[in-house]
Amino acid sequence: MVPLFLKKFLGLNNLTVDYGRSNILENEKKIGIVTHFYPKINVAVIELKDGVKNGDTIIFRGSTTSLEQIVESMQIQHEKVEKATANQSIGLKVKDIVRVNDIVYKKTV
Repeated sequence: MVPLFLKKFLGLNNLTVDYGRSNILENEKKIGIVTHFYPKINVAVIELKDGVKNGDTIIFRGSTTSLEQIVESMQIQHEKVEKATANQSIGLKVKDIVRVNDIVYKKTV
């Protein structure tokens, strides 16, 4: 963290330090967390804190992950669904590797 006197001296009063965490943009809402990943079939299991539906744009962010994609195929208990609500676990087909504990965000309009 940058000391206050140093910020004032350097004219950096509005400086924020990130320390490796991705900033959440205004048009992004945290909707869940990755609890499992199956690399052979590229499926992530996500514990939802908010709803998601087919066609939504989601973003996976973690220490080494940054992936944005459109929700095209998801399942609950091996049944294909069009939408899911908070407190459900979904299986989601992903385009690239994601990792356990990656945070999932949904782009809002």
